[in-house]
Amino acid sequence: MNEPEKILDYDVKQLRSRTIPDVKVLWKHSSENDATWENESEMKENHPHLFG
Repeated sequence: MNEPEKILDYDVKQLRSRTIPDVKVLWKHSSENDATWENESEMKENHPHLFG
């Protein structure tokens, strides 16, 4: 899997009584069209350098 390059956007999904923060990730060697929405807490755990 490619390494993430930067965070492009932020969104929060509301599911019943839970909120789930997501981040749109630009991956290295990929275009912005290939950016994907990922769970913010997983990205913070695995790639903390993106959240500085």
